[in-house]
Amino acid sequence: MLVITLSSSLSEIYNNALRAKKKLEQENLDLAKRITIIDSNTVGPLLQQMARIALEMDLQGRNMQEIKIYLDWLSNNNQSYLLVDTLEYLARSKRIGRLAAFFGDKLGIKPILVGNIDGSRELKPYKKARTKEKGLQ
Repeated sequence: MLVITLSSSLSEIYNNALRAKKKLEQENLDLAKRITIIDSNTVGPLLQQMARIALEMDLQGRNMQEIKIYLDWLSNNNQSYLLVDTLEYLARSKRIGRLAAFFGDKLGIKPILVGNIDGSRELKPYKKARTKEKGLQ
């Protein structure tokens, strides 16, 4: 079983999957050993591509170790650029303060974030745009 999660810098899904596997180890160790969890370090199209690649490699008869090595390489050698439409979720995750989020939203600030620069697995500010259209450009 292979679980490919959203980037751990954007979501708790990866950590939740690890906790679930650890709990499963107490109940069914053999089943838990068959589960491989991968942090994709990305969202969107590359995450979808990773799932397709894993399926294709499995259909070609590749073993789980080969699939995991390739997906780990992909997850460590990509960069994701994200346009934030609302600052609400950055405030909820305590990446920015509530006051900054409130005024940023009122002023129409749309930060562009980049994840996994140089394999750091971190989410960092890249640029700011004043409208969604300018951010997409």
